[in-house]
Amino acid sequence: MTETTQSRYDFIIGILGDLERIATRYFRRNMEVNNKAGFADYDPVTIADKEIEQYFRTELANHFPDDRVVGEEFENRQSDSRFVWTIDPIDGTRAFVAGSPTFTILICLDIDGHSEIGIVSQPFTGERFISHGKMSKWHHKNEEIDISVSKTTLLKNTIMASTFPEIGSVDERQAFERVEQHVKLTRYGMDGYAYGLLAAGHIDLVIEAGLKPFDYAAPRAVVLTAGGVFCGWDGGEIDQTGRVIAAATSELADAAIALLQEN
Repeated sequence: MTETTQSRYDFIIGILGDLERIATRYFRRNMEVNNKAGFADYDPVTIADKEIEQYFRTELANHFPDDRVVGEEFENRQSDSRFVWTIDPIDGTRAFVAGSPTFTILICLDIDGHSEIGIVSQPFTGERFISHGKMSKWHHKNEEIDISVSKTTLLKNTIMASTFPEIGSVDERQAFERVEQHVKLTRYGMDGYAYGLLAAGHIDLVIEAGLKPFDYAAPRAVVLTAGGVFCGWDGGEIDQTGRVIAAATSELADAAIALLQEN
């Protein structure tokens, strides 16, 4: 890890506890929840979302004022910097407002287009899935262990996770169901937390659609560093549809892609 990367890693780890405390201060408390989607859908945003992202942006501006920022709640900070931060302050806001401890804080740092730091933090359980350098680690209280994806290669042995059926068009849902028919177990509604569990070897496959870069940047970094696969539904780069496959092995990814692409 270079000196510039190390200084930014030290910075984000230094403020991460503050971001987590903001989340837990509001979690399972009475608070105002607004709907960004209006009458068309339900896309909640809370004071926790905004406070976490604003705190991060303020601290980053104090330490690395030229770094770029891509976030969910506020306008992107543009610059010519090679350092790009992506933040989703509360990924899984629906879970957050429902009192479910599966929401996460997602933070990623890209340098020259390559992910160098990825953080998937679950503040209520006190878990952090962190990638930096060539290692992904799981942190909990005073424990820190190296993590890696499972060795599962067959769909029939696979534990799969998704936010479906909540997210996805009719066609996307039908494609997802073709995969679901072949796996051992499917769990729903874990949002970004599922990727941490995949990186740690507990889940084998995650399939999603309609994601934005701030939804998948940090999970991608953590999963890839843990030895997994992260791609679009066609096996290529993730496009504007936000269709994502995260898999423990290339064999699982290929099997899922084949079923998702059937007509």
